[in-house]
Amino acid sequence: MIGVMVVAALVALPGVPADTATVTGTARIRMSDPVSEFELDLRATTFRLAHHYQGQSGWLTATVDCVRVGGPVGVVTGVVDRVHGIGHIAPGDRFSLSVLDRGRRDLVGMAWQAEAARCLGPAPSTVITSGDLRVRGED
Repeated sequence: MIGVMVVAALVALPGVPADTATVTGTARIRMSDPVSEFELDLRATTFRLAHHYQGQSGWLTATVDCVRVGGPVGVVTGVVDRVHGIGHIAPGDRFSLSVLDRGRRDLVGMAWQAEAARCLGPAPSTVITSGDLRVRGED
């Protein structure tokens, strides 16, 4: 079973409603305690997360139910619809991802289950190691 680190500090963003806001792109992040690597792929209505830990890999996909944007910060929440090899996460669980868009030096935060509420997200505090996530509000 693959271990997963939870970032539990939640913040609310009044921001731009989901119909005019987007958070898109791909990125990799690395956490050192325990050493884990995550790959994120955010699209308009879905996101995918792959987790690599101690030679094992797992993934999940989620259907997006809320996107909120306030300046360079975006929060994407959804419900897990498929999961493989990521312990303690099951279809139907909530997932939340927050992004601070700083060009190619973005920060992300992730939460799931009890720590993930619709339209709320954790403080983005983990630096991406590659990729680019884009936060866009109303033009």
